[in-house]
Amino acid sequence: MTSIRFVPVLMLVVLSCRAFAHDGPHGPAAEFDADEDGKISLSEYTAYLKSSKQDMTAAAEQFATLDRDKSGFLSDAEFITGLNKYRSKPKSE
Repeated sequence: MTSIRFVPVLMLVVLSCRAFAHDGPHGPAAEFDADEDGKISLSEYTAYLKSSKQDMTAAAEQFATLDRDKSGFLSDAEFITGLNKYRSKPKSE
């Protein structure tokens, strides 16, 4: 009887671990990682700004500021920092 209860729990643990086994964005950034390389490029960041109807005039400047390790890409943590730092009211259409 104990093994019958153990198997579903074990399967749940294995599946949960596999869901987070890869590197790269898992949270909000994953939606905008168009090429699924685990990083957010400047063009992907610009697409995010456009889709959320934010001001894109300073996109390159914002991106450079958020890219703390100067890798040319945003990690999930860097992207989330940007969500908190640069989120503004959407532009009126």
